[in-house]
Amino acid sequence: MSNKKHNRMMQRSYTDFMDAALRLILKNGYDNVSVSEIAREADYGRSTFYLHFTNKEDLAFQLLMYQTKQLDAYILETVKALPHPQREWEAWRIIVGTVELQKNFFLQMDGDLSHRLRMQQTIALHGTFEKNLANGFFDYGLPDIPPEFQARYLVGAVQHVLEYWLRHPEMGAVDTIAGYFFEMLFRQKPIFDNPDKA
Repeated sequence: MSNKKHNRMMQRSYTDFMDAALRLILKNGYDNVSVSEIAREADYGRSTFYLHFTNKEDLAFQLLMYQTKQLDAYILETVKALPHPQREWEAWRIIVGTVELQKNFFLQMDGDLSHRLRMQQTIALHGTFEKNLANGFFDYGLPDIPPEFQARYLVGAVQHVLEYWLRHPEMGAVDTIAGYFFEMLFRQKPIFDNPDKA
């Protein structure tokens, strides 16, 4: 078998495992899904699973990180041409909207293993936020506060508030929640034209 074909097969089985895990987590909850069930759902053996992942937690972490990186790339591409602070406003709208779309997945991430997984995700998000603050792509008007401090403050607030909102959707729709974040950070209401409606 050629190297190229082998790489394609490995990529396909990797994607199949990710898709199978996501389906099962959404249906049964992260802590109620086993490696054997994921392998069966993906139509591979357990040995193939372990070619890609150390364990179920590793798979779920890779799934979260893949989604996080895709979201970050999408945000940067979508808002790069916008002026400050509209750039930050649209970024918040995208973040909140994405969380709403993935509501069932986030709500299923409960229990001890899930909390460890969330901690790993938190550490990765610190890096993403810190990089975007340090390079000036996002600016909250706090030049005397180190980007690493701002990043940890923002990530903590975002995670806790969005988790609360998912459990209490009566707080408002996506634009309302994104507006709350914006107003708390900039002390002004976001009054911008929505480029999606242009």
